[in-house]
Amino acid sequence: MYTAIIVDDEEPAREELNTLIREESKDIEIIGKASNGLSALRLIAEKKPHMVFLDIQMPGLDGLEIAREIMAMEEPPVIIFVTAYDEHAIKAFELAATDYILKPAHPKRFKKTLERVISLLSGKSDRVKTMEKLFDIYPVGRDKLTRIIARKKGKENRLLLDIKDIIYFRSQGRDCFLSIDGEEMEVKYTLKDLEEKLSEDQFVRCHKSFLVNINRIGEIVPWFSGACILKMNDKKKTEIPVSRNYAREFKDKIGWT
Repeated sequence: MYTAIIVDDEEPAREELNTLIREESKDIEIIGKASNGLSALRLIAEKKPHMVFLDIQMPGLDGLEIAREIMAMEEPPVIIFVTAYDEHAIKAFELAATDYILKPAHPKRFKKTLERVISLLSGKSDRVKTMEKLFDIYPVGRDKLTRIIARKKGKENRLLLDIKDIIYFRSQGRDCFLSIDGEEMEVKYTLKDLEEKLSEDQFVRCHKSFLVNINRIGEIVPWFSGACILKMNDKKKTEIPVSRNYAREFKDKIGWT
């Protein structure tokens, strides 16, 4: 018997999927339902299902952002996207060999999807590669981020944070961290992802390793050769460099004449 969790912000949609699964497969047991990203991540970490039916169009965090967090888990489940997206998005799913269900779900197509998912359950490494390919083809989320999921170092619990409260984002090798209230937390994005997903009026790249919240800059100290140091308005009064390579763009963004 395989286990599944349904994630959708609309209760009628959750119930419709629940009914279809019960009607089309005797090999799948629904062990949980969630209406938002954070509760879904908690439920998946607790229940460890074989598969997750994940709606893409949800408020706050969309399905692709949630999928990125799921795929970072030690034993990620198979993800089946549930979507009413346009043709461009569907093409991306097909190119990445990712399974999806169109709303409203058609029983015949749904049954084939279930059969295909069950056959994929033994290929964890292939699933991870498939999701990475999807993220490359179709960037995670199309709207600007207003909230972000982060994890404290050494902790499994995720926190949902308001973007406006973030002081800066910092990259270190392949890892990326945000700073809030004087504490750094891990996020599953690259700085390049964040540049595309954050409002240009709020965040600006000032260094290859830093993306800062313009509204949390306290003081700008000129340095040498056009570079400068930012003193941030946080508990630690963090100092962040503005490198020569980013100085012109930074000054243009903040209106420094």
